[in-house]
Amino acid sequence: MDDFYAARSGLIPPLPWSTFSPPFSALSVQETRISVARNGFLESVPDMIIPHAGACHHQITRLAMERDAGAILLDSMAPGRAARGERHDYALVLLRLVVTCEGRDILIDGARFCPAEADPALAGALGEEGYVGTMFALSAQVDSMALAADIAAALDGTEGVFGGAAPLTWGHGVVARFLAADAPALRLASHRAWDASRRRMRGRPAPILRK
Repeated sequence: MDDFYAARSGLIPPLPWSTFSPPFSALSVQETRISVARNGFLESVPDMIIPHAGACHHQITRLAMERDAGAILLDSMAPGRAARGERHDYALVLLRLVVTCEGRDILIDGARFCPAEADPALAGALGEEGYVGTMFALSAQVDSMALAADIAAALDGTEGVFGGAAPLTWGHGVVARFLAADAPALRLASHRAWDASRRRMRGRPAPILRK
């Protein structure tokens, strides 16, 4: 999806290619460019990424916002097809997010998972949980401290999940990161973090998606 324009508000539904393998090439690349106009609001809550054994995947998201715009961006990833014994058997997963506000960089975030270089299951990395989620709630108008507290409280009450939330340095919102023991716990944590953000930012609960 290239140059998706959100004039008022938009909810990006789960994308159909979050479970991937490289049948024709060693590398798959997904690049998304999104623009959110003044007073617009974007919500991106795609399906969980589930890398197959040997997969090499690069995912780059570029978001351009006007100052009065807002966005909630959520990404979640499994350690692989765990039921098939493919836990951290992928070659590389690279996730990158670049956000600009009125042409100025306000956020550059990246995550690199390469089991051949460092075991993701080590303590200090993903540990035994292995299921990881990241959410950014972006707005210059929101009370970032209150929003971070709402998200942290939602995550604290989720069994099998470890995580937290903190305001961003530039004052444009909050980042939340969390680890979960399995896919159902990660989906629940993702929904609760999204719901807490949506209630604070839009005064509405998060809808229940198909998964």
